[in-house]
Formats: sequence, structure tokens, C-alpha cells
Amino acid sequence: MKSFFLILTFIIFSTISLANTKIYTEISKEEQNLILKNNKKIKKSTKIFKKNESAIFAFVGPGNSISLLDFLASSHCAKYKKFAYRFKDSGKTRVFFQIPNYENLLEAYYYQCSENVIIKNTLTNSKVIWTNYDDKSIYKYPERHLFLYRKKTKTFNKILKAAKKKDPSIFKTEYYKVYYKDEKTIHIIGKGASHNLPARKIAASHCAKYKKNVYYFEDSFYAGISSSMLFNCTAKTFFSHPTTGKAVRFTNDSQYFIKLKASQKNMFKNEFKKYGSSSLISYYFFEASNDYLSSLELLYRAYDLNVQADEFKAQIEYNKNSKYSESQKLKSTKSLIDKGSIKIEAKLTDASVILSDLGRGYYEQALPYAYSAAQNTLQLAITFKNVSEDIKSGGKQAFLKNFNEVVGIFKALPEINLFIKNLNSTVKLVFGGAKEKKIRDKGNLNKALDKLNL
Repeated sequence: MKSFFLILTFIIFSTISLANTKIYTEISKEEQNLILKNNKKIKKSTKIFKKNESAIFAFVGPGNSISLLDFLASSHCAKYKKFAYRFKDSGKTRVFFQIPNYENLLEAYYYQCSENVIIKNTLTNSKVIWTNYDDKSIYKYPERHLFLYRKKTKTFNKILKAAKKKDPSIFKTEYYKVYYKDEKTIHIIGKGASHNLPARKIAASHCAKYKKNVYYFEDSFYAGISSSMLFNCTAKTFFSHPTTGKAVRFTNDSQYFIKLKASQKNMFKNEFKKYGSSSLISYYFFEASNDYLSSLELLYRAYDLNVQADEFKAQIEYNKNSKYSESQKLKSTKSLIDKGSIKIEAKLTDASVILSDLGRGYYEQALPYAYSAAQNTLQLAITFKNVSEDIKSGGKQAFLKNFNEVVGIFKALPEINLFIKNLNSTVKLVFGGAKEKKIRDKGNLNKALDKLNL
């Protein structure tokens, strides 16, 4: 009886397979007419921005269905024996057109060409919403028919459904992921209704590698690849976007702050208000210090030094309290960091100390804060260098122009270079200790730290 059912099942599936083979043996007249019609339309109603064997970027004219671009993409990819794929965010692809005396960013549609089945954009995690992919086994003449245009098939929908069931978060957006970077720009996916501080830090660190400042403008939130945040790296000082005229929303260029009129400075009052800072230098000092203090707090807890750990936590709150002057905060922060660094360095270099499981957990949590401290220390160093060089080259006039920043330097600490050097030295020791103790480094921050070239 069992063998009878197996034979019956085989016959049923064989019949279905044969039926499908007949369907795809030849192209129907209806399909032939569609191909002729669309070939005429794409010449009049579409424009290709860029194409290669891996992708095609194209526009479709108003009043035309997106299926016309699907047809264009499948025809293009078919030349390379590949399927075409359109993603949920394909229409958010920014392309740059430059015409004499005019520059503009336009949205094109992005299609990927692949001989294999794919279900999402590997860069953005965006789901495939159309493809001409189909099962090769149901085609009698796959070399002729497999890569033609067709609607998304049930076969592909089943693949998508199975992938989603296996991993419900497979199409989830990864915020603060870098989509693209070069020496002029960096594109980072950001969150709406957020200051996006992590993205700013990533961008600032990237631009610093090329000895440039970072600029982010009012119209830059969706201006990058696939609607990412677009940050520009430049050695020049701007007070608005050089093309669109939009205002600056974020920069680490000290000259921008120095030259800004008082009314324009209101744009950044929230950031400066955070610590009661009067200069960009003191602001970065507190940003670096608070990250470092958070790291020290967790490291001290890792070594079961909870009383001292509470002091670091209290200092962070103290720095954000408007009741105390900037000068008081700067002095007490530096003093606590100096003492805390000496003691933790002794612990980190003592090979006889064995951490408990709880201690290892605290150590792991300390690593992101230590890395962030290094990033902000780098910005502190760049700002200090920019102001110092400007004063040296400009004499008395430059000194007066940079007066607030100069005051900020001496308020923060006269031996700023030594502070930066010592802090970075301890951060490296923290990551070195993590490697020796086999503490999990989520995000591979130790490798990222090397790229900062501290």
C-alpha cells in the first residue's frame, strides 16, 4: 500500500511538471505582442542613467507603469544570462546630474542583475518586490525563455515566505550602517526624528582620516545612496551648502564656529547647552571624557571596584548639570580621569587577576564607550590643531578671531596634547586586555580602532 501511494504521488508531480513544460515550450502571441509593444515604449519613455553586467539605473517618464522599467531591466540583465531584481527601496536611488550653471539630485530606479536567486538588497536589507526569476526546470528551452520579462512568480513568493519564516528580522533596517564612503563623502542610514549622534561620530572619524572636516546640511538626510544621510568631507569652511544654499546642520570645523554670527550659533545651542560649553574644544573634551568615564565605570565594576565606579557615574551627571561652571567641570573631570586611568592600567596589566562571568560582561559593555571616547578624542585633537595652526599663520588678527577657542583650550587643560595621548594609550590598553582575556568584541571595534590611526 505504501509503495502504491509513492507511485501515485510521483505520477501526479510528473503530470504537473509536464503541464508546466508545455506552457513554457514556446512564447505565446500575447507575450510576443507585449515584447514588441514594450520595446517601442522604452525608447520613448525611459532613460538609462548607468548600466553594467551587475546593475542598471534608469528613469521612467510620467504616466508610465513601473512594469515598463521592469521589462527594460529584464531585457538588460538577460544579455548576461541573469535575472533582474527590483527592491522596495529601488526608487530611492539618488543620482547626480550636472548641467552648466545647474546641479541637481534626481531619483532613479535601481535594479540588480544576478544569475542566482536573491531575496534582499545586501546593502540595505530591502526586500525584493519584483523579479523575473523562475525555476529553470519547468522550461523546455531555458536558454531562450528563462530570462524574459514576467511578473513575479509563485515560486519566488514561496522563497520569500520561507526566508521570512526562518528569520523574521531578515529585512529589518540596520541603522547607522555605512552604505558608501570615499575621501569626499560618506553615506550612513539614519533614524528619523533623531539627532543621529552615532552617524555624526562615524562620519567625523571617516573624514579625519583624510585630514578633513565633516559637513552635514539641512537637505542631506535623504540625499545619500538609498535615502541615507549624506556627509561631506572637506578642508574648506562653508556657511551653507555651496549648491543648494541650505544651512549647515552639523560640522566639526572650528573655523565655522569661530566665524559664525551669534544668531547662527543658535542652531547648535542644544549641543553646547549639553555641557554648558563655550567652545568647540571644550565640547569635544566633555564628549570624549564622558564616554571614557562610562568605560571606566564599567571596567571598575568588572574588577569589583563598585565604590569608585559610582564616582565615575556621578561625574557624568555632574558634567551635565547647569549649576556648575564650565571651569569647575573641566578641572574635576580631568582630575578624576587621571586618577582613574592610573588605577585601571594597573589592573589591566595584572595577568594574575581572573574576571568572573559578571566581570567579563561588564568588560564587554565597556568596549563601545572606550571606542567612542577615542573617536571624540580624535575630533578634539583635530579642532585643537586647526585653531593652533590658524593662530600661528594669522598673528594677532587670527588670535582675536579665535579668542573664544583659545580660552576654551586653556580652560580645558593647558597640556591638552598630553591628555589626548594618555587617554588614547589607556583605550588601546583596554582593547589589548580584552583580546588577551578573550572578551567578546561585538562589532570588531578593536579593528576599527586601528583605522583611526590614534
